[in-house]
Parts: sequence; C-alpha cells; structure tokens
Amino acid sequence: FRADGISPVSQTANRVSSGLHRVSRNARIASLEKTKREFLNVASHELRGPMTVIKGYLTMLEAGSLGDLSPQTQSIVHLLIAKSDEVNWMVEQMVEAARLEDGRMTLKKLPADLVALTDLAIEGVRQLLGKHHPSVEKPSKAVEAEVDPDRFQIVVRNLLSNAAKYSPHGAHIKIRVSGNGVGKVAVTDEGIGITEEDQARLFSRFVRIETKATQSVSGTGLGLWLSREIARMHDGDLTVESTPGRGSTFTLRVPLSR
Repeated sequence: FRADGISPVSQTANRVSSGLHRVSRNARIASLEKTKREFLNVASHELRGPMTVIKGYLTMLEAGSLGDLSPQTQSIVHLLIAKSDEVNWMVEQMVEAARLEDGRMTLKKLPADLVALTDLAIEGVRQLLGKHHPSVEKPSKAVEAEVDPDRFQIVVRNLLSNAAKYSPHGAHIKIRVSGNGVGKVAVTDEGIGITEEDQARLFSRFVRIETKATQSVSGTGLGLWLSREIARMHDGDLTVESTPGRGSTFTLRVPLSR
C-alpha cells in the first residue's frame, strides 16, 4: 500500500473491529439476561414450597395448635411470621417478574371496586407493616375499574411494603383512594425521601437506591419495576413525588370503567 492508501484500510479495520466487539458484547449481555431469567424462575419456584410449609407451622404455633407457648416465645413466633411473609412477598415478586420477562404474564381483567381491592391489599401486608400506622382515605362509594384483581393488589402491597421499609418505626402511612376522572391509589410515607437523580432510575429492573440509611433494607430490586409494568399493562402508570428527608408519595393510576 502507498501511504495514502493505508489510512482508509486502517479506518475500515477499526470499524469492523468495533462492530465485532459490539456483537460479542451484545451476545454476552443476552446470555447474562437469559441466565438471570432462568435463575429467577428456578429460585422462585424452589423457594415457594418450603416457605409455605414454614409459614403454616409458624401459624399453628401462634394459634396454640401445637401446645402453649411462653409470652417470650409467642413474641418471637410473631416476628418469624412477619419475616416469613417478607420472604414470601419477595418470592411472589420473583415469580411475577419471571412471567413478565418470559412474556407469560397475561392480565385477567374483571370489573372491580378499587376501594375494596385496596382494603384487601392492606390486610395482605398487615404483618409487614409492623408498628407503622396506616390510615385510609377513601370515598363512600365504589371506584369501578376493569383490572386484574391479583396484579392490582400486588402493586398496592408493594407500595405499602416499601413505605414501611423506608420509614421510621411507628411512622404514619397514608393511603388515599380516589376516582375523579381516573382511578388512583396514592401511598404517602414519612420516610427518607428520594433525590431527583435517584427518581430517574427508581423504576429500573434490579435497581435499589443505596444510601447509609437503606443499607439494612432487604429487597430484590424488582418491586417498583414490576409494579410500573403492571400499571402500564392496565393502560395506567405508576409515578413518584418525593423530597429528601420529607417522605415520598407513589401514585398508581388506572382508567375507570366506562
């Protein structure tokens, strides 16, 4: 090659090399994503059975079916039940996330009252709320919408669970259900709040906001991502408003029945 011919050849070689690198990198990413989905699928199903048995025996102990317990043991059993509920809740998120990623999640929409579904969701996480004080503001009449009742409750339970995790013990959690133009369930906590920078990536998969105040908080990093995806499958959305140090409000919106 002459000197003026080397440069084009070199540039072409660099483009080909960059293209091959991107293909190789994308293949590795796809392989990792597949492995991650398979792990979620297997781990969630393998955990489900043992946790059901554990929760069953703990409930029997608490009820006294296996004999009388001392007051100290009774308090420990109550704590263990709360922790088993927490694990079961994470397993449920993993199962639903695996279904969503594999394209196996289909909604079974039914006419439902969002007020009643929210009440059921609160009862479903009563143990996880611990010493927090939930208060519900809701209309006197039904708020009708076509939703998948189970998936709708998953979203509300996730918002309540997060509010409890990121708020001081004994703090208030406000739940507001409304139906003016659109069905809304807003959950407001008195927690640590979220910066604007962190809000931008809050709904990404496997993302957890790491600060000194959240180091001891358990979770999968799937809850908010899964919740927003479920909301959008309902032609709705899930949004957040927050100020660091002053708490957060997460709002689930879904269309009302026509």
